[in-house]
Amino acid sequence: MRTANYTDLRANLKGYIDSVIDDCETVIVNRGKGSGVVMISLDEYNSLKENISCRHLTQWALFVKERKILRMVMPSPRMKEKALMIS
Repeated sequence: MRTANYTDLRANLKGYIDSVIDDCETVIVNRGKGSGVVMISLDEYNSLKENISCRHLTQWALFVKERKILRMVMPSPRMKEKALMIS
């Protein structure tokens, strides 16, 4: 991981971009007062986005599965009313 300030990044932009792409390097650009940005390659970014998407889908699937199980175990109030009306 490399760090750079804004002035250095502007002066050596090509070198930083090349190291990010060719060496899979991460560059943190500090802008002062605790703010900054992170520069990563497009491949790394796409990988992170895919990983986040997969985790989100997995969590959603677990949520849906839990809801279905709860519905089977605990009938809704409407179902209870219908059961009372029938009996």
